[in-house]
Amino acid sequence: NSIAECGAPGAGCANNVSQVKDDGSGCANCVCKSGTAELTGKILDPAKRRAVYGAAVYVPTTAVGALSGPNVKCDTCQNIYGGLPAAASATTDVDGTFRLQGVPAGVSFPLVIQLGRFRRQVTVAAIPACGTAVLPAAQAHLPATKAKAVAYDTMTDTANPDMPLIAMVTGAGDATECLLARMGIAVSEFTAPGGGGSVEMYEYKQANGLQGGASTGWAGRGATFPGSGAADALFGTAAAINKYNALILPCHNTAAGSAPTPAMQANLAAWLDAGGRLFSSHIPVEDFIHKPAGNANDGVATWSQADQWGSNQPDSSDRSSSNALTDDINVGFPKGVGMATWLQQSWAAPAGPGGAAPALGKLPLPDYRHDVAAVSVNTTSWISGKSTGPANGAGVTQHNILSFDTPRANPAASQCGRAVLPFMHVSSASTGSFPSECGTVPNFLSGQELAFEFMMWEAMTCLAPSTVPPVSPPVAPIPPPVPLATVTFTRDYQAVCPTGTKAEWEFFYWQSVIPSGTNISFRAATSATPFAAPPPVSTPPPAAPASVPIAQATTSTPVLPVGTWSQDAQTVADHLRLEPPGPAQTSLSYLRVYMTFNPSGGAAPVLQSWRQTYDCKPVE
Repeated sequence: NSIAECGAPGAGCANNVSQVKDDGSGCANCVCKSGTAELTGKILDPAKRRAVYGAAVYVPTTAVGALSGPNVKCDTCQNIYGGLPAAASATTDVDGTFRLQGVPAGVSFPLVIQLGRFRRQVTVAAIPACGTAVLPAAQAHLPATKAKAVAYDTMTDTANPDMPLIAMVTGAGDATECLLARMGIAVSEFTAPGGGGSVEMYEYKQANGLQGGASTGWAGRGATFPGSGAADALFGTAAAINKYNALILPCHNTAAGSAPTPAMQANLAAWLDAGGRLFSSHIPVEDFIHKPAGNANDGVATWSQADQWGSNQPDSSDRSSSNALTDDINVGFPKGVGMATWLQQSWAAPAGPGGAAPALGKLPLPDYRHDVAAVSVNTTSWISGKSTGPANGAGVTQHNILSFDTPRANPAASQCGRAVLPFMHVSSASTGSFPSECGTVPNFLSGQELAFEFMMWEAMTCLAPSTVPPVSPPVAPIPPPVPLATVTFTRDYQAVCPTGTKAEWEFFYWQSVIPSGTNISFRAATSATPFAAPPPVSTPPPAAPASVPIAQATTSTPVLPVGTWSQDAQTVADHLRLEPPGPAQTSLSYLRVYMTFNPSGGAAPVLQSWRQTYDCKPVE
């Protein structure tokens, strides 16, 4: 006969719990031995439509202070996070998901969601110890405004959200301002300079480009905005540009006469070296990066033309007649793989254009420019393709998105600024008045706009080399585990035998996992009557009734063949007769098995399942 136990293989409990056997009948219970829990979720952009890759999600251990600024700062991944070291920390995957293990259990706790200066602080409801919870969708996105709550949120932030101060210069060639709105930045955040918004609006207002002149409406002027500032004033002094964390310069469509003064170029270069984040497309790159000749940033690329690009220059003539090209995304580094995967995942409507997504690593470009023939060392090429026109020879590689960090002469550890340069447009023109020019916002994004959004977040994130995976805030070191104590559990059995026979306790079997230095000791006692209530856990086992050693688990049970059990060479009845102390014992109707777990440091043995057999033999 056999009295079976119910510890089936694979019945262990998940997420920081251990399996123990309670006294009495029934299966083993999962008992939580941890004071922590787990939080998962998916972080979206401010529009709550597209996943955000590389955002930091962490539980601070101290109060999170205000971000210094808004003046330009060196926002590295070592100095922009607050409340460190974190109790738990992670970065979002390419699909926006995160998993935080080791968050506080049984109490509400603060949570920070941050990408560069886009930061939310929320309070997470208590999670039971060893439990798992999902961050509510109302909390799981980057901020759309600096207000605690907005109309489409159902939960408020613990503290006012943070956003960078961005200077947005509208240009006739590209409505990048509409992209920001479609990414979810609230229209209320777009204001005139000094208006209190996160995005302050500027225009090219002078007749002679940035050189000055009467305010008669320059040809490169894009969408208008009430009270907007003048671009030449923005670049004119270091104080004017240095109050911004980021600068967005879409194409202004006017090459001739748009050159900034050397002082303006120097002001922007110094701002970039100090930590500025520049997102600039097409002709403004010529204004501030490619020129003046010999400046520190001109060497980031080999340009398709030595000087000013124009409508008859290679950037236009190398495009196909339909202005379309399918480029390759550089998947030679982790974030490049992330971009390729993210674009595919974001393609479906309503987040993207819908329809069939391009092949992994491909991006159709309906509006691109051939301005960069090659990139230099320490410049990252994100997407590139082959020229389709004759100007520089069909098949010549052209680079349509690149980025670099500044100061370029410095090692990565002492760089502060970042420039992201897409040589393509998200629209053919920027006209009218913002925001009416944009139509309904937030809205789906085209494939080209998707690439712009991904790179916009890359421009805004904390500074670490673009070629390495996203960096999460440091976590407090885990203290060494408290040495585990020896503990004993008991299990009672009854042998039911017919009249004229008596019980004979046979072999005790078990299956176990025994780490090095640990073991499980088994003892047994027999009685003619039921045992009293289980004694308190103690070591050594109680002396009455007398118990004797019956086995010891010192090695793990083999995995194969399936169904293998460990056992002692002798039966329990033999041990009762032969083991000291005291006189020999005979098997009686009841048996109590004592199971003593002997750990070593933080390692503990695991008893997966066990059973006791008996036989009914004639009374002599």
